[in-house]
Amino acid sequence: MNIHRDFSGIVAGVDADYKNQNPPTMQACAACKFQRRKCTADCPLAPYFPAERFREFRNVRKLFGVKNVLKTLGDLEPSKRRDAVQCIIFEANCRASDLAGGCYKIIAKMQREITLLEAQHRLVLRQLRFYRQTAACAIRSEFDFDFEDRIRKESCSLNERLTARENGVCCSKGVTH
Repeated sequence: MNIHRDFSGIVAGVDADYKNQNPPTMQACAACKFQRRKCTADCPLAPYFPAERFREFRNVRKLFGVKNVLKTLGDLEPSKRRDAVQCIIFEANCRASDLAGGCYKIIAKMQREITLLEAQHRLVLRQLRFYRQTAACAIRSEFDFDFEDRIRKESCSLNERLTARENGVCCSKGVTH
């Protein structure tokens, strides 16, 4: 028999005699393995609990029970089942790691973080509004100061100009001619 294996141990090429034999049997899913029964092709839990996810199935069965999980999945549309199983697994794993809190502690922590981030967001918006108003006032006051100064320097009343010319003094700079 001529068998070539690649580095990962997967059979790359085999003899013709081996190809004619029956394919290897399907490995039992975690649910069937736990219940010690043969896993069939139409097993409803096989797509969600393959053999390597035995611990997750054990947690789900312990918290919800196989019958309730099957009932829940049966009530859902096929497109939503995978998401539902992910939520069930998450909740079961949380409960397994923390019997008292389970998901509640995680949800409460996330709600506190959301509240904190919302408060920080409001603070940043308030600071931004303050700095924009401060910048606008500074620009306006600088403009007003320059404008008033220019007016004062460039336009004296007619009487002041006449007085200044008579005395030989310019009213805007205070310099004598």
